Amino acid sequence: MLILIALVVTALAQQPLSLKEYLEQPIPEEAENLSGEAFAEFLNKRQSFFTAKYTPNALNILKMRVMESRFLDNEEGEMLKEEDMDFSEEIPVSFDARDKWPKCTSIGFIRDQSHCGSCWAVSSAETMSDRLCVQSNGTIKVTSKKKYFYPIRTSLPVARIVVLGRNYELGSLHFKKKNIHFLDVEEATQFERGNILRTQAFALADYMEQRQEISDSCKPYAFYPCKDESYGKCPKDSFPTPKCRKICQYKYSKKYADDKYYANSAYRIPQNETWIKLEIMRNGPVTASFRIYPDFGFYEKGVYVTSGGRELGGHAIKIIGWGTEKVNGTDLPYWLIANSWGTDWGENNGYFRILRGQNHCQIEQKVIAGMIKVPQPKSAGPPLQPNPSS
Repeated sequence: MLILIALVVTALAQQPLSLKEYLEQPIPEEAENLSGEAFAEFLNKRQSFFTAKYTPNALNILKMRVMESRFLDNEEGEMLKEEDMDFSEEIPVSFDARDKWPKCTSIGFIRDQSHCGSCWAVSSAETMSDRLCVQSNGTIKVTSKKKYFYPIRTSLPVARIVVLGRNYELGSLHFKKKNIHFLDVEEATQFERGNILRTQAFALADYMEQRQEISDSCKPYAFYPCKDESYGKCPKDSFPTPKCRKICQYKYSKKYADDKYYANSAYRIPQNETWIKLEIMRNGPVTASFRIYPDFGFYEKGVYVTSGGRELGGHAIKIIGWGTEKVNGTDLPYWLIANSWGTDWGENNGYFRILRGQNHCQIEQKVIAGMIKVPQPKSAGPPLQPNPSS
């Protein structure tokens, strides 16, 4: 049987294809029946853009962490206008938000959403946390201040979102006309495999951070980072949706109502590479969603390029920059992306790169950003007046 699989892989792969050939030739039907190490081997022989690596349960973990494709079809929401853009700034060949805003260390944090399709909330909240730091010139950092962490090193608290004066936690997210409306978790009635059903990630979170010490967070993220080896086994299905409780954990220093930041605006960015770059350069990382295929579960490093196959769903992430990599003598353009699957996934402890400029997997079609209402420092009060009697 193993010999037969090896022959199939060899026959199907032949030699690595060019980018044009790879994009134009879908995965052969026979290859879609491959799985595990055989599929990883097929991918590595067929292309040289990224390295595939087999890990146990990769496909199952992938399925548990993505959202349904139908939530990527929502095209509502206010679009960024041309009059709001300044095209005079020169765009560099490569850019990394971590380098431009070194004081905003949250940009480089890798979260772990665990066995839950909460990518829409995680990516939105971390993007807005980064932008809060950027917009405050590095003076407001919603990240941990302690140096020593508990073993769950990529945990994060539950998102609390404040839009139009209303407060919500993780729940279904919808655009309606020009206003933004949310459904509270307890109001959301449609669930599948225990996941919260939601639209793509609209970047409106007011406060979510990588609080690695339990004592530092109002509401730590509800799910531990489950890995079969490092952290413990994942549940068979996704974790159940947590109940919404509008109260901070015991002995937290602030009240629930006082531990929030607010979004001033949220907007979609047109499907335009230049616009997306300018937005990141000026205001910080953006949230984007793209369509997921089985080969993404085998990604280890390199520039991810898929030739399609069976679509598994959608995934929301944070774009922090871009660049090019020389592949087969050609400069391959990519987006630099922070994923939310923990530091033991992908390249450089949690990141991945994906083909840029061709709306690959529709990643340039689903880009969302927003601006934060930066709180002003509290006044110290009027200066002391001299005492006439002294």
